[in-house]
Amino acid sequence: MTSIRATTSIAGPHDQPRFRGTRVRREGHIRAGGVNKDVAFVDSDHSIDNQIDAAYLTKYRRYAKSITDRINSPGARSTTIEPVPRSAGP
Repeated sequence: MTSIRATTSIAGPHDQPRFRGTRVRREGHIRAGGVNKDVAFVDSDHSIDNQIDAAYLTKYRRYAKSITDRINSPGARSTTIEPVPRSAGP
């Protein structure tokens, strides 16, 4: 199964409505790459920022440096959140 460890908003913390929504609701649903889960969004401790940057550089290596610089910018890093499985409840 694919594991989604963290996500960022390359538009930064203020310019992306979807990201702002995760900050308000703190929950959502992920459906991608065989994953279909209700999740809670928790703040990242940023200990994996360098790993995320490296993964994005690998994935987007064919794009211009100006694009990968934006993906790995301090603004994007500041938005890193981790989706964790939500319990089904009582």
